[in-house]
Amino acid sequence: MRCIHIVAWDVRDPRRLRRLHRRLSRRALALQDPVVLFCGSERALRRLERELARLVRPEDDLRIWPLPDGTQLWTHGPGALPRGVLFVDEALLRTVRRGGRDGRAGL
Repeated sequence: MRCIHIVAWDVRDPRRLRRLHRRLSRRALALQDPVVLFCGSERALRRLERELARLVRPEDDLRIWPLPDGTQLWTHGPGALPRGVLFVDEALLRTVRRGGRDGRAGL
């Protein structure tokens, strides 16, 4: 079963911050720095949690919040995706709602 989570972080060290950002950029959709939307199986989420746990230190802050099925996210302003780029993930597609004056997909 696929699930959707919001992941946010506050990492003090610039080197760890770059590593964490790079890791999350490959596996999640950037909403706003430092927030991403992760969609994957429970197993993929646990694997991501283990990988991220190796990158952060006690002085850092990393949060992962689950979104219930049927959740719709909406923002105003520029979307996370360039104009013309569409989601192909059905779970994310159901979550995202159009928003903003420029007609981009709002997240």
